Amino acid sequence: MKKRKIQFRGDHWFLIDGEFYEYLELAEHIGASYNCIKNRLYSKKYFTNDDLYAPYSKSGGRKRKAQKPKRLESRADEISQKYLRRKL
Repeated sequence: MKKRKIQFRGDHWFLIDGEFYEYLELAEHIGASYNCIKNRLYSKKYFTNDDLYAPYSKSGGRKRKAQKPKRLESRADEISQKYLRRKL
């Protein structure tokens, strides 16, 4: 197996900015398989903190913002409910 190295750019407690790391080192650090890391980073020239996330995570390494639950209502329904709920 060819030992491919990729450069890290960013701020991380374990990795040093500007250093080159092998896929196998990253896989052991994250807890993912070699193929998972290879597929995630193959087309990139360097990787960042956002690329280092655990396998099967819902967010995929990105921080998600809290969203308001969506109701199946139109904008007009929302406005009418706003005034219909008020006491007379």
